[in-house]
Amino acid sequence: MNRQFVNWMILVVMALIAISARLTLIHLYSMDLPYLDQWDQEARSLYIPFEEGTLGPSSLFQLFQQHRIFFTRITALGLYVANGQWDNRLQMVTSSLIYVAIIVAIARSLSLLLRNRHLTVIAFSCLLIVACPYACENTLHGFQSQMYYVIAFSFGTLFLLLNNPPFSWRWNIDKKSLFRGTDTRPPACA
Repeated sequence: MNRQFVNWMILVVMALIAISARLTLIHLYSMDLPYLDQWDQEARSLYIPFEEGTLGPSSLFQLFQQHRIFFTRITALGLYVANGQWDNRLQMVTSSLIYVAIIVAIARSLSLLLRNRHLTVIAFSCLLIVACPYACENTLHGFQSQMYYVIAFSFGTLFLLLNNPPFSWRWNIDKKSLFRGTDTRPPACA
């Protein structure tokens, strides 16, 4: 059997197990009603201005506590428009899909760095991280995709920085555009 096919099948099985675990958690413990910050940050600051036609680009970049959650707001607004309503569970499922896709990309990237060796160990390790219900609040609150975007941009930055010569122009662009440009982390990290 083709080794590349086996590698992809390992990643697919990992993704299916991970998303099944997260969807089970959502099915058993989630609630339809928005929770805490969602009322202020989604309803008042995002959906109402969108419906009134007053939502501007600067609103998408406004601070939320110590974070700028641009990508989370874009994701939430996209789901709101696509679904025609505010659906907390749809946000949970979407965030879970984003997280699983990120973990699969991380496993594939690590596998490529190791020349496609040890994919089974990498996939199993990633599966333990994503399928176990630690920090389940991030899974069970619809407005938490920023946590997953931080992981994606942080890993993307590290991956690109490690694959370019230090202090080269590409290294500097990767560092600035991916890490500083995400603006999903607290200002102390900037």
